[in-house]
Amino acid sequence: MISDFVFQEAYGRLSPSELKRVLRSLGLAVDRLLRAATAAYAEEADALGRSRDRDRVVLIERLLAGQLLEAEGLEYDLALSHLGVCAAGPGAADALRALARSADARLLAGSQVRV
Repeated sequence: MISDFVFQEAYGRLSPSELKRVLRSLGLAVDRLLRAATAAYAEEADALGRSRDRDRVVLIERLLAGQLLEAEGLEYDLALSHLGVCAAGPGAADALRALARSADARLLAGSQVRV
């Protein structure tokens, strides 16, 4: 659409080589705009994910501290029996997921929970 407008405005005013240069510049500007929009979207999505993770960690920490809370956001049945495990280091999250699978259990985990 923008290129159509530029072409209509430039028709008869610019030589073919000048028009080609203008359209190439327009294409580069649109590419930069799309890259900037994509980067901003990715940054915002990442921040939202970190915020959700942080909210989950805070809730887990409060539960571990003995507070009685509504834990609907955890998608975890707090009425069941539980086994607590702390793990750190590379592969810790994968190891805990494997442990939960092997025990046919649900995993309630958060990154960097302070106990």
